[in-house]
Amino acid sequence: MADVNRIVISGRLARDPELRHTQQDRPVCNLALAVHRRYTDREGEPQEETSFVEVEAWAQTAEAIAAHLGKGAPALVEGRLREDRFEDREGRSRSKTRVVADNVEFLGSAPSRDRGGAREEEGPRRERGDRSRGGSSERGGGEARGRRGGGGSRRR
Repeated sequence: MADVNRIVISGRLARDPELRHTQQDRPVCNLALAVHRRYTDREGEPQEETSFVEVEAWAQTAEAIAAHLGKGAPALVEGRLREDRFEDREGRSRSKTRVVADNVEFLGSAPSRDRGGAREEEGPRRERGDRSRGGSSERGGGEARGRRGGGGSRRR
């Protein structure tokens, strides 16, 4: 059986995305998704746990995320897992697993502070990642699809 390295995860951005450029001027965006799990424990009590998942996006996907998403915004990420190995300051071997995004869907806006956390419904928007630079290779590509408005009108 062939190995499969695919992940689909949805949550809210735990912090504002960080956009930077490589030495070759390729955009890369790092963000963290807060993913909640609700369950009932053995005593019948409702419980909730939160996991924070690091995500890395490249090219046009990275730029779209940085331009349109902020802390608290909901997003759905499709991609693959990658393990980075490194040595810490004390010389110990460490590793960190992250999601390398192929597709990101913007699910809405961040909760509004002035409306008590109510979400604003927005029109759909879709952007494709930059596949001309080897987007489906080791570091890249993907597409960003959004439900954030701003760039056009919708017919009713």
